[in-house]
Amino acid sequence: MNEENLLSIFQEAALDIAQKDFSDLSWDTKIEALGIDSVALFEIFGHLEEELDLEFEDDDLKTIRTLADLRELISKYNG
Repeated sequence: MNEENLLSIFQEAALDIAQKDFSDLSWDTKIEALGIDSVALFEIFGHLEEELDLEFEDDDLKTIRTLADLRELISKYNG
């Protein structure tokens, strides 16, 4: 999984679930700045789990502050 694909999957999920277009995301983007409520955010994480065939621990998801944090978490689970 390359980084561009990961951003693309996140963007698609955000559009489908939160009805928001995030075409200008970067790895420095803060999750809280996206304006996505916690329920929608966990649905997006669930979408990522399905797409990437992963299962995140809830405690790990609580530590994500930026998209870079999400990328690192995915790397940890893929490692």
